[in-house]
Amino acid sequence: MRASDLMTGAPQACRPDDPVDRALAHMDERECGAVPVVDDDRRVVGIVTDRDILFGIRGNDGRMEGLTVSSCMTEHPVTVRQDDEAADVVRRMRESRIRRVPVVDDAGALVGIVAQADLATRLEDDALLAGYLREVSAAPAVEPAPER
Repeated sequence: MRASDLMTGAPQACRPDDPVDRALAHMDERECGAVPVVDDDRRVVGIVTDRDILFGIRGNDGRMEGLTVSSCMTEHPVTVRQDDEAADVVRRMRESRIRRVPVVDDAGALVGIVAQADLATRLEDDALLAGYLREVSAAPAVEPAPER
């Protein structure tokens, strides 16, 4: 089983200069908590979560106006390749203590995303899944992107 078997394909993505409300709309449409951020070639340059946006709003005097995705996103996120083995995907997510990971092709272009829910519904190795869920669920929250 590979990342391409685990992932949800064709995820919504934002650009760094998009307003944060566009990222929130994508999250609402897909009922998810994160959106990959891509450049003009769809190469992943960041990821923005609903939590990142909340911290961005807090750092902007409680206002969303004027906030761009780049001001809230985490740059250089962990990614996996679509042909990576499932065990390697889970290991990267566990070691990085992340709940979602963008999946890229050989050129680094976004092709999908693997989320906790994908692991729970598609992963065939129950022991691998249990180990991941135990570690990530107990992990301290990842710090939001630094204020700029």
